[in-house]
Amino acid sequence: MDPERRVMRILIVGDKEAERAILREAVTRLGHEWREAEDGDVGWLLYLDWHPHVVLSDYIMPGKNGQELCRAVRSQPHDHYTYFCVLSSLAERGHVLEGLRSGADDYLSKPVDVDELELRLLSAHRVRELHQRLAEQRTQLQELTQKLFAESRKDALTQVGNRLLFLDQMPGFLESVTKLDQPCSVALCDIDCFKQYNDIYGHMEGDKVLKVTAQKLSQGVAGQAHVYRFGGEEFLLVFPRLGLDQSQACLQQVCRGIEELNVVHVGNQPFARLTVTFGLCALNGDTPGDFERALKEADLALYEGKRSGKNRVQLFTSKAACP
Repeated sequence: MDPERRVMRILIVGDKEAERAILREAVTRLGHEWREAEDGDVGWLLYLDWHPHVVLSDYIMPGKNGQELCRAVRSQPHDHYTYFCVLSSLAERGHVLEGLRSGADDYLSKPVDVDELELRLLSAHRVRELHQRLAEQRTQLQELTQKLFAESRKDALTQVGNRLLFLDQMPGFLESVTKLDQPCSVALCDIDCFKQYNDIYGHMEGDKVLKVTAQKLSQGVAGQAHVYRFGGEEFLLVFPRLGLDQSQACLQQVCRGIEELNVVHVGNQPFARLTVTFGLCALNGDTPGDFERALKEADLALYEGKRSGKNRVQLFTSKAACP
């Protein structure tokens, strides 16, 4: 089918039956679908129900007049565009400008000439096609923006969250503690002797270990914690709604699971395989800066876990804070 002759849905609105009859006959001859309304209020209801491509509306009529109907149509948030054409006689030319100011696309003089009507409908088709392409491009741009936003919050190597995502989500964790009185635990995870692993096996193999560790962490705490790569070989885990006992039990399973991967690491003695150490503490939410305190305590606990032999989950204690 010739795109310029594509069938459109056309709503005819006006209180004069003779004028509507002329439009009905012309629209039918041009191969389009139509519906009609004898006043602006009925026309508005038909618009909402039928979503026409084109509205041919008289200006002066009962209910909503042409200007009010046009404004109502333009107020709708639909992506599809409705081409609005005001019908006016020579004596009503002042209404044309008012209609155009209200958002109408064009006008037709009464009595309507069929050739003039066909020209308006060709214009209507082109304008609608343009608006449709713009709507599609806008949707594509929104999807791309959302995708880029999500990618910017993901660590490129390990595919877990990064610091940006953590900063986005941190207020929600604090709110759950302070306003909802829910527990929350924070853990820092470090791959044991990772520098030695890179020195012995090379950085490409080191990248593989980072990815494997991130995958195992994500699987091990799925549905219970959020995982972020916090820098180098260090990962941050946040357990909203979990206290220290539950978080510790979960991390101990993860710790054993990583060791049971049996990834050879001769530089990590006495285990000679890949292991990780966790430092764990509670988020109290006492102050807006409580996350900073929790991160420091988790880091101190992590250091204590390394000093005590690695491959473990170390809870923060006052002893860990001592030099």
